[in-house]
Amino acid sequence: MDRQVFAGMASALYNSYLHQHRGNNRCAICGDVKGPLAFHVLEKSYKQGEDTCPGFVPMSEHAGRLSGVFPVCIRCSPACRKCGLPILTERVTEFGISIGAHGGCGVCEHMHWNLFIEVLRKRLLGLGRFKRRG
Repeated sequence: MDRQVFAGMASALYNSYLHQHRGNNRCAICGDVKGPLAFHVLEKSYKQGEDTCPGFVPMSEHAGRLSGVFPVCIRCSPACRKCGLPILTERVTEFGISIGAHGGCGVCEHMHWNLFIEVLRKRLLGLGRFKRRG
């Protein structure tokens, strides 16, 4: 195949990971309907016929499983200044843990010191997902 074809496919895939307005979906975390949403931050699959969590958007169905995403708005998962991809914030991580979703492949991998310090503070103080269970 030609390099231009691969470059075009890579560009289309990258652009699908960015925040965008698509349909009448809402943020699974805060319920925002106006802002752009990222669709590849949190992913989950369910057995066919199993009840899904609120905010789940089905994407595909295969071998008796329904796979989909939880759209996240630009306020809950802001875009990285360097690459434009959504940042996996502590708020998104905690929400994902609460519903059993895992991080998708469309998230920024740059080091964000402010988020690192927030996680470290919560870890040291036993807050949020690091809350000590008695």
